[in-house]
Amino acid sequence: MVGSRRTSAQALKLGESITKELSRHFVIVTGTAEGGDSAAAEGGLENGRVICVLAGGFSALPQANLPLLRQVAKKGLLLSPHPFETEVRNFSYEYRNKLLAALGEGVFILGAVPSMMSLVMSHFVRANGAAKLSGYVLAAGGIVGNLIKTNASISGSECGCQAEIGTACSMAAAAL
Repeated sequence: MVGSRRTSAQALKLGESITKELSRHFVIVTGTAEGGDSAAAEGGLENGRVICVLAGGFSALPQANLPLLRQVAKKGLLLSPHPFETEVRNFSYEYRNKLLAALGEGVFILGAVPSMMSLVMSHFVRANGAAKLSGYVLAAGGIVGNLIKTNASISGSECGCQAEIGTACSMAAAAL
């Protein structure tokens, strides 16, 4: 899972819930930045199934996420493909996202906007790993539907057609 640093609080909460559910069956592989990466790591920590990949060496840990990354190092895996002193550069996130796509069985992008690195990842996955996604898009849609059913309502008779259509659209968006 990757996401924007400028993701809304509501989307971050949803992302954490989704990765918490997914981590019951899969290892969550994400980055270490604030925002979407943090939400994914928090959700994965619940079941201890999380790998966080750094964009630089261990000397370049994001200070704002240090408490979270310490938990990841204890309960999951904190990984860097770089030497210890490697600084984060402009191209570092693209390289890291390609590595995340290669390590993962599927990709979940949270809060992307056209200029974000998370969209670079989506293009990489489409070009090089689209087959990895085919078995899991239905699972993503199902998880979103289950989250809505558990925390709200999917019933048209109970909450109107907006609940029913909104849920269907959300599930379809998750699957895409």
